[in-house]
Amino acid sequence: MQAGWFYRDLRESLVSQPLRTGLTCFAVGVGVLTLTLLLAILSGLNLRAERMVEDFGANVAMIEIQQQGASVLDARLLRQLRHRFPDIQFAGERQQTLGNVPGSTAITVIAAEPAYPKIRGLSLIAGRFLDAADMTEAAARGVAGPALASERDLRPGATLNLGETLVTIVGVGGNGHHLLLPPSFRGGWETDAHQSRTFQRLWLRHGERDAPEALVRAVEAELTRAVPGVTLSTTTPEQLIAETRRMSRAIRQVFGSVAVLCLLLGGSTLTSLMTLNVRQRIREIGLRMSMGADGKQIFGMFLAEGMVLSIFAATLGTGVALLLLHFGQARIDFPVATGPAVLLLPPAVALVTGLAFSLLPARLAATLSPAEALRGE
Repeated sequence: MQAGWFYRDLRESLVSQPLRTGLTCFAVGVGVLTLTLLLAILSGLNLRAERMVEDFGANVAMIEIQQQGASVLDARLLRQLRHRFPDIQFAGERQQTLGNVPGSTAITVIAAEPAYPKIRGLSLIAGRFLDAADMTEAAARGVAGPALASERDLRPGATLNLGETLVTIVGVGGNGHHLLLPPSFRGGWETDAHQSRTFQRLWLRHGERDAPEALVRAVEAELTRAVPGVTLSTTTPEQLIAETRRMSRAIRQVFGSVAVLCLLLGGSTLTSLMTLNVRQRIREIGLRMSMGADGKQIFGMFLAEGMVLSIFAATLGTGVALLLLHFGQARIDFPVATGPAVLLLPPAVALVTGLAFSLLPARLAATLSPAEALRGE
């Protein structure tokens, strides 16, 4: 079979039925587009879950504690918990976002005990973390997060202006755009002395072999017993992963259904298009067979036509998906990630679909009798 025949026949078969050809390309292309978006979003969600767990900390749980809208966790209650659960590390923490800091975007101020960085697994970049002396002196000393340090060019020994307070930076570490301060230090943003003596959250770190759910329930029971009517909200790495999985499952069902339906529609349309081409070219098939072409060559010719059409649709769908991901990610706060699997799997699925739905028409053309084909219309 000559190459010129193949390209000529491919062009004629596609142009002769523009509506069916366009519908096939559209359906397969939308299927590839949807599948690419699905894989990119799922990959992005997995990466976000990994980063969230990494930022949150391994073997860590966080319990938010409130009673009638006020914080009730104080040093006395923390001592009680440490005595009741000696194998668990505890640290109290409260946060406040300062939006009117001179020369900076909003800064998250974290007032936490010295054990907080160890419990969270925060890494130190320069200087030191806060210690017991900083707690005792209630000094205006802080540890800047990497993003804040980079924005304000902060390093150990530098001073950060928080408007009413000047904070001396003793270290750079952790993550994000935060400032870690001693909980005993009362900043100008706190309304009363009681606020500076309490914590909003309780962070705890347990051993790798401990049962986290049982430990958290035991701590919650102790808090409920010590402070009747307290409101507790618990977050664990397992909960973060479970929430991401629920979101992934919902997205997979929606996008996966659309992708499968589009690929099936494109495949069935491709079968219909190629079957019609076989019927319209019966005499041509018979002429080729009479000139020496065998069934394998006829089969390969029609199979190649289906594959070329699938490749074109897959390329188009992948290109549109990449454009949407490129321009849409900057406008929509949603995690996406592209990698070899995301870019190669959808076109491979489209090719397999084109191959599967091209087999029947190609076999129909290959099994025609030369004599019957020459007499056919």
